[in-house]
Amino acid sequence: MPSSRNTMPKTNIILMADIIESSKHPQAALMADFEQIIGDLRETAQRQFHSPPPITLGDEFQSVPRDLTSAL
Repeated sequence: MPSSRNTMPKTNIILMADIIESSKHPQAALMADFEQIIGDLRETAQRQFHSPPPITLGDEFQSVPRDLTSAL
């Protein structure tokens, strides 16, 4: 019997991004801007992701969007 809980599909899209050549930029300003962008994304597009996109490894983020349209 299928569960009534909202579960993720068996196939998912992984959305990953990295700031290219981030070491060539002033780190404090770059990270402040990046944190602001990801924070805005969490607020404005929260329903399009299975979970809020975290910042990983300093200059990257990743998430699992609900579908291809949400990823784009």
